[in-house]
Amino acid sequence: MSVKRSKHTAKLKGKIAIEALKGDKTISEIASKNNLHPTQVTRWKTQLSKGFETIFDKGDKKTRRAIENREADLFEEIGRLKFELDWLKKKLLSSTDHLRYLIEHDNEDISVRRQCELIGISRSGLYYLPTPETEENLAIMKMIDKQ
Repeated sequence: MSVKRSKHTAKLKGKIAIEALKGDKTISEIASKNNLHPTQVTRWKTQLSKGFETIFDKGDKKTRRAIENREADLFEEIGRLKFELDWLKKKLLSSTDHLRYLIEHDNEDISVRRQCELIGISRSGLYYLPTPETEENLAIMKMIDKQ
């Protein structure tokens, strides 16, 4: 059987937090009086003490709504850009040889490390140069092929 979580109003939280800030009673006394856990009272007290600067701000609802809309637009753009980047990575040729040519070593705005992350190759893959087979190995391979 699940226990339904209590929902407290902002007014009650503020009242309890102010009582805790006064210091007349201990946190445990306040918590037991209001049927709460002492950690919850402490959390509300901390929230009140950290956020008291904004209580008397004259920020109206229009300003807050504009900020929230701007945040929503930015999060939407971040999501779209991430989706487009993932799509682009899928469409790029997967051969590391082809991807190496896309890296701009002299770009001052984006580091080589970040460029490799964006394209989807490791930096060691960027700098890797394959070594040719030695003459001895080639001779042995020819002998095996003859057999």
